[in-house]
Amino acid sequence: MDKSPLPFIGELLEFVIYAFSHVDGQNEVALKKELQRLKSGAVISTDKVGEMLDKHLGYLSGYPAFGLEVRETVEALIVDYCKMVLRLNCHVLPVEDVRAILVRELAPDVCFAFPGKALMEIGVDPQNWMHRPDQVVSGIWTAFFGKRKMAIPTFAKELASRLAKNNMITEDKTVKDNLYRWQKTGKMNVRSILQILEAGYEALAIALLYGNAFQKFWGRVPSTLREEAFHSWQWAYDNGSRLCQTEPIIEALQNTITSRSLDEYPKLSGSSASETALLEHLKDLTNPNRTKTPGDAEQAAVLLEEVELLFADHEGVDGLQIYRGRYHILKGDFKKALKAFDRACSRQAYRNGPAILNTLEPLLVTAAHLGEKRTQKKWADWAGVMGLKLDIYRADALFYRMFPPENFYHETETALHIKAKEKTIGANLISTEPWKNRPPDFRYLDRMIKGYGPTAKPQLYIFAHSRQPDKVKKLLAKGANPNVLCENNGSPLLGAIQGGCERSFAILLPATNLKIINQQTRQTGRTCLGEAVSAGNIDMVRALLGYGADPNVRSEMDHTPLYQSVEFFAKIVSEEQFIQGVNEATLNMVPQSMQPSASPFHQERLVAMKQQISNDIRDYPEITKAMLEHFNNGSGVPMQTRFDVVKALLEASANPNAKHKGGFTPFLLAAEQGADGVVELILSSAANRGEAIDQGYSF
Repeated sequence: MDKSPLPFIGELLEFVIYAFSHVDGQNEVALKKELQRLKSGAVISTDKVGEMLDKHLGYLSGYPAFGLEVRETVEALIVDYCKMVLRLNCHVLPVEDVRAILVRELAPDVCFAFPGKALMEIGVDPQNWMHRPDQVVSGIWTAFFGKRKMAIPTFAKELASRLAKNNMITEDKTVKDNLYRWQKTGKMNVRSILQILEAGYEALAIALLYGNAFQKFWGRVPSTLREEAFHSWQWAYDNGSRLCQTEPIIEALQNTITSRSLDEYPKLSGSSASETALLEHLKDLTNPNRTKTPGDAEQAAVLLEEVELLFADHEGVDGLQIYRGRYHILKGDFKKALKAFDRACSRQAYRNGPAILNTLEPLLVTAAHLGEKRTQKKWADWAGVMGLKLDIYRADALFYRMFPPENFYHETETALHIKAKEKTIGANLISTEPWKNRPPDFRYLDRMIKGYGPTAKPQLYIFAHSRQPDKVKKLLAKGANPNVLCENNGSPLLGAIQGGCERSFAILLPATNLKIINQQTRQTGRTCLGEAVSAGNIDMVRALLGYGADPNVRSEMDHTPLYQSVEFFAKIVSEEQFIQGVNEATLNMVPQSMQPSASPFHQERLVAMKQQISNDIRDYPEITKAMLEHFNNGSGVPMQTRFDVVKALLEASANPNAKHKGGFTPFLLAAEQGADGVVELILSSAANRGEAIDQGYSF
């Protein structure tokens, strides 16, 4: 794959691994091949990125004084870079132009994002590094010897002694000769630096690693470009890296890219009035949410050919494949659509962040709907590395929500698709009455049955959820397995809790394995205890804890059962508070086919949900008032019972200081909400009082 304007994640990984770890070219051939593959644009998963950083930079965690911060900085910079990739649009400019802008305006900030403690420790001032990048390592050695007031021969004896104690040998020459050479030429390999680190010279070694990486990068930059970057270098030296806040630097980079695009490539930067009108017409004809009229398909086909011919010489022509993909969807040819979406994403990645976000949505949903796992995994991995959280629990529901079959072209046969859409909606509506007369199947005790909710479920689950404890008891007596899970990882015990059937719960609890009791569901991450807490069923909560249910397992947003229980003490006094309270748990309460957005991206669906609720508050004030009253009074459960749930969890060693995704804890939540009784309950526990106060919180 050719280079992209914005560097591939693999390029960053390759540089970091070679700069901060020793790669043995002879014995690590597989690693070299993998890094070359990633450097060329191969997609990598989030887990793989973490695995590679752990393996090759993990050693830095063992050096907390100076090394740990370097590793943390590398990880933070990769996260910040991914934010930039999703925000920047540079598809008009040639690769060389964009990369020159990044070197000139971003690279100095990256350099000063690294902590300077090690440099300060040995007396190094990096202000003038840009003028002689090839002499940075040499300068570090000079500063080190100067601050220690030690000649090379003396230090050579000290270093050689430490190396010998660690059973390490250096390069072929003597330690003294190496030191003279390193100071004179500034050329060191990473292996030698790591030996110095292991010998106990942490500040020196970390400074050398940083300086060596600086030399490798800036040594490849042409002197003219380096001179152009000096202004940014001086600013970062005086004021610190702008990467502590990514928004301003993303905005500045985009302004520079846009300005250069308009100056150097005006014809490619915009469209004429006629071209814009043509594209808008094509967008309209392929809009999946617009009711179609006879002849739209034929018009769209003609326009697609016209647009692709018009923009044939344009660098971003492949990005227009999103319209061809939508056209194929509306024609009923989903596989052709997926190929078009894939072609568009391949073009937009690392070129046009806003555009690829729009194209990834239909691509991922279509791939999941078709079961095209290879394409789905490739782009799901790409999205994951970019920090996008995916949730495609019901691909069919999302697909027909995104592409309503009633809006397909008139020439398309839609009957089967309309039926499939109706099925996705009906799957989320469970009526227990039809199941009351269904006899248990004693031939196939653990039979999975479709039609009860969106996923197939064990019959034991269905009878527990539909409140038929006698059938549950008979199935268990015949040997049915209470530990069989549905596709959402829900157990029959969970079904009893969600259905509010206490008799089925009492029958199933003693028979259910503790591992299954603590099993998290796929959609929400909650366990049986989390569901019982949410329902406010104190008897079930106490029974589960008595059987060893873990009170500290985290669900959506890293919420523990204790955090869930404290949330019910919040008092929502304004409509704005109501909207702000919309979170992952809110999304999980609404079936995907009924949510206001069909995006596979969690954050996009959350934004749409908040907007929908905002509209509902405006349009239905009386309903809103009733909902607020419901939420402010324990959501249908007496507040004393909610309090008893908190108490039971604390008595079972639930941690009131467990932080959720936003950094908040159950203890802090209770304090902020003014739930004095809960706060006193936490502080009255000797086991928890110290932890709470140690964190520096007071009232």
